[in-house]
Amino acid sequence: MLVAIQVNLALGDKEYDAAKTHMRCVTDLVTKAGGLQSFGYTQWRHTIWNDLKLASALLERPMLEYGLRLESMNCTFPPEVNSEAHRLSLETVRMIPTSDTLTSEMAYDLFNRLHQLCLSFDTTLTEEAHFLAVENSFYTVVYQLCNSIADSQSHTECSDTDMLVLGTQLSTWMCMPSLVNMRALFNTVINTIQSKLVYRIWNGLKPDLIIQWESTAKLDSLLWIMFQASSAAISVCSTGETWMPSYMLESFLTTTRQVAMRLQIHSLAHFEKTLRKFPYSENVFGDDCRMLWTQMGLDDTGAIDGMVSPSSMIIEQM
Repeated sequence: MLVAIQVNLALGDKEYDAAKTHMRCVTDLVTKAGGLQSFGYTQWRHTIWNDLKLASALLERPMLEYGLRLESMNCTFPPEVNSEAHRLSLETVRMIPTSDTLTSEMAYDLFNRLHQLCLSFDTTLTEEAHFLAVENSFYTVVYQLCNSIADSQSHTECSDTDMLVLGTQLSTWMCMPSLVNMRALFNTVINTIQSKLVYRIWNGLKPDLIIQWESTAKLDSLLWIMFQASSAAISVCSTGETWMPSYMLESFLTTTRQVAMRLQIHSLAHFEKTLRKFPYSENVFGDDCRMLWTQMGLDDTGAIDGMVSPSSMIIEQM
């Protein structure tokens, strides 16, 4: 479908108005064809991900209706992945902020899928159904989060649950380069999407963020969000493909350091153990974890000697 190729080219050139125009044409063609189910697998795949790339880059709703392929709908992960994801998800939900727009039930479903995905990166998958389950879960998670983020754009402030949703979407897009069989679908827009999400999270960094977060959730969850944002900011700055001011990166590093100190995390092993309570893959995030720990400069004694009181946990004003 030539018009679908035009969407991808416009996205790669950051011509978002043109990409939206082309995507509206694609949406009309999908409707006239009888829906996404009438498409072959390759055509379906490129169509849905062009839509989700555009929605993710603009923090808007997808234009297409959700349309998981019927023949792969029942594909699932290996039993050991499912059981461990269930255990981890129950633990995760106990530590995150929830609201009317992100209830505990909704959060469990979301994080169960994300835990399955991250566990699958550290597991040897042997069946075609497992790989289809990976792609289906990515599609479902990104689609749901695009809608949630679009709804939050009407908020004057970035709430705790808004930050959680943004951090979760960022985590999902941080995993994309590891999807070898899907990398070509994303390589032109990953940095753009990550930078847009990082900018939005940065807007939620307030002087009383840590104290406020402690009143509604466990700080462990804020550490996971700051880890995602800091790692993405470092990645965006290092590639140079998308401009980002250095003070934004410093703000993330400062906040991540403050949260780690508040949690009395004084070693890399402890840092990684805390992150593993949330969706985490050694193969995807291991290098970022070690790099960020080094960047923060928290050695075994510094984190303890440098411990500060909650009232002094102030985000640096840049």
